[in-house]
Amino acid sequence: DTAVDIHIELKYNFLLGDLVIKFQGSTMTKPVYGTNEFHRNVINLKSVPSGTYSITIYEPTSNDPTVIGCNHFLFSMHMDHPSNVDSLVKSPKLSLPRSLNTIGYLKYTDNVHIEGEYL
Repeated sequence: DTAVDIHIELKYNFLLGDLVIKFQGSTMTKPVYGTNEFHRNVINLKSVPSGTYSITIYEPTSNDPTVIGCNHFLFSMHMDHPSNVDSLVKSPKLSLPRSLNTIGYLKYTDNVHIEGEYL
């Protein structure tokens, strides 16, 4: 059994309507829904064990196709082996690095997101 970290992203035109990602699988007790971030829906999962999974893309509120039409989207998914960096952190307070321009801090869209308590 090999676990992987999974990043799923769905970009769309929010003016035409919302789209949502639903991720579910044989090793899960309930599905995971993506988080809406303005013009995209994102799921980030850590240490997902091997199993059978499905990804569903749907509109939570359907639009009238004669008025708005289809909402075109871009779908991307990235899987990677866990780095176990979280297990190396002993304290909840971390020091900010000198530079955030490294692979450890850049997400797949070249944006940086840091969350937590920092010194």
